[in-house]
Formats: sequence, C-alpha cells, structure tokens
Amino acid sequence: MRRAPQWSIDLAGSLQCPDCVEAQRPQPQPPASTKPVPQLWEIVGTDVFEFEHEKTKDKLVIWRDRASGYAYVEHLQEYKKAWEPKTSHIINSFLNWLMVNPCPMWLMPDAGTIYTSEEFLRFASRSGIGVMTAPAEGNRMMGPEKGCIGILKNSVVRIFEGALRPHCSTSLCLSRARPQQRDWPERLQPVPVGARSL
Repeated sequence: MRRAPQWSIDLAGSLQCPDCVEAQRPQPQPPASTKPVPQLWEIVGTDVFEFEHEKTKDKLVIWRDRASGYAYVEHLQEYKKAWEPKTSHIINSFLNWLMVNPCPMWLMPDAGTIYTSEEFLRFASRSGIGVMTAPAEGNRMMGPEKGCIGILKNSVVRIFEGALRPHCSTSLCLSRARPQQRDWPERLQPVPVGARSL
C-alpha cells in the first residue's frame, strides 16, 4: 500500500475550515425551558371538568398552583341531564380557594365562556388578579391541569373498583392502624395510643 509523504499528512491535519471547527466544538445542553420558573402562588391554573359514574355525572373545578403543583378540587354539581356551571359558581369556588390559600398574581384558565365572561374578568380586575387566558388552539398550555385531572379521574376509578383504598385520617384514628397495616389485615398490629405516624 502506498503511503502519502509526511509533509502532506501534517498539512492536512493543520488545515481547518470554520464550519468544521464549529461542528467539533462541544455545545452546551439546551435548557428545558426558556421561560422563568413561576414563584409559589404566582400563577394558578384552573379548569372545569366532569366525572361520569354509574348514571350520574359530576362537574368539578380544579385550581392548581403552577410552581408547587398543589391542586385544590371543588365539587360544583351532580347532575343527570346537561348542566354547565355559571360564572358565579366559579367565582364562589375561587373565593373558597382564597380562604385557605394565598391570592395568586395571575390566573390561567382555558378559553371557556365561564372564564372569558365580563363578570369573571370584572371580578378578577377588582381583586387585583391578572387573567392569562389560554387560547383554544394552545390547549397544551393547560397541560399541567389536564394531567392532574387525568390522575384524579384514574384514582377515583381505582377507588371505586377497590384496587386503591382511600386512607382518611378519621378512619385511621378510629382503627388505630397505619395505612400499610390496613392493606395487610393479617399482619395488623395495634398502634400505641399517643404514637404519631409519619
């Protein structure tokens, strides 16, 4: 096999075009998002959804803090025939949210008529809260709320099917059992009075 002279090998190694240098330079990893992360209670997303069970349906509203992921769900109405909440229902639900949570700077609802009504916008402006309405085409802006709604619906279905047991503090206090012990009754041991479970 014929080999090139050493001077041509050295010359080829020293030649560099700007495109080659740019392609070989290590690039930093792109950021996951270019938007700044919201502060706690700065942006609260909200959406109305329904849950269907047996022969009835329930309308619920979710209020979800974008920074912490904390969600508050309130039941609006159980119905058999078509029913849509009014703006006053949503305002009352938001006032219930404000009883236990700080007031957000921004609300991020979908483009439903409840949230775009003059009554709701007047209420928000009088309260000093901005409203960032997600456009109907930009449904992915409501992704965190839709994901939370999906988790809630799946959990409720699993509870009704008996695959998931709800553990409320009242039943735990009455039975004096830890949640792990309630799943395996054959290994149930009484919890000493005054002991605190983590």
